[in-house]
Amino acid sequence: MTDYQTIITSENLTLFVGESSRKQACPACGKKGDFSVTKSERGLVYRCWRVKCGIVGFIKTDDGDWGYVAKKKVVSKRYPYIGEICQLPDKASSFLFKKFGILEVELRRNKVMWCPITKRVMYSILSSDNKVLGYVARIYKEINERKCALGTSKAKIFWHSKDDDEPSVAFPFCPRKCEGKIVLVEDIPSAIRLARHTKSIALMSNTIPANALSYLSKYTVYIVLDEDATSQSIKLKEKYSLFFKECKIIAITKDPKDMSEIELSNQILEKLS
Repeated sequence: MTDYQTIITSENLTLFVGESSRKQACPACGKKGDFSVTKSERGLVYRCWRVKCGIVGFIKTDDGDWGYVAKKKVVSKRYPYIGEICQLPDKASSFLFKKFGILEVELRRNKVMWCPITKRVMYSILSSDNKVLGYVARIYKEINERKCALGTSKAKIFWHSKDDDEPSVAFPFCPRKCEGKIVLVEDIPSAIRLARHTKSIALMSNTIPANALSYLSKYTVYIVLDEDATSQSIKLKEKYSLFFKECKIIAITKDPKDMSEIELSNQILEKLS
């Protein structure tokens, strides 16, 4: 740990998980007002927004080592999937094409699997380097008419590890080089559809996890939440825009996964300037 990282850690011991601060001066350049720190469950994400400085990074911390326990510490509940898994049957592949327009090659590249016991589609949660971090187990009544062993919830998230060192988001396979910009959507099918054209991330919720901020800091970020979540998009921009090179909201009339290619182009792709 460098000297300035020690200063950052000691100055921000009392931050709650998910809380940010811009009160202190940058320990590298000394300027006030341009330095931000956010506490995640695993540590501190920091950045100086002065062009002449620009330090950015993540400090992994353990509150116990510093003798302080965050008042609002959030306990992350991560459970591994231990059931059976196999390749998608033709019925499920055909359904995903008809419903979302996802091609068979895209299903393979994104390691979309199947649970033969619960009859759920198992969307792999891929890391930025294509490792499988876990699964989103999604039930569709069109191909599963019965209740399943994972409960009645439509979707359930499983993680291989209890640690959240990797950003808690899904990176679909993107065949294109799209430097400098990234689109945030809520679900994996929407992210797969967009990844044909540009780099995208599935948040698997309508918020941005703190452990993804350091990764996103190098991008112009486009927030494209579902059509009923425009107000949440505005809140996310207000809360996190300082962490990104630039932050823009794109309002849409239907979920990206439900759009035709023409709609996807008109409502989203043409606005990625």
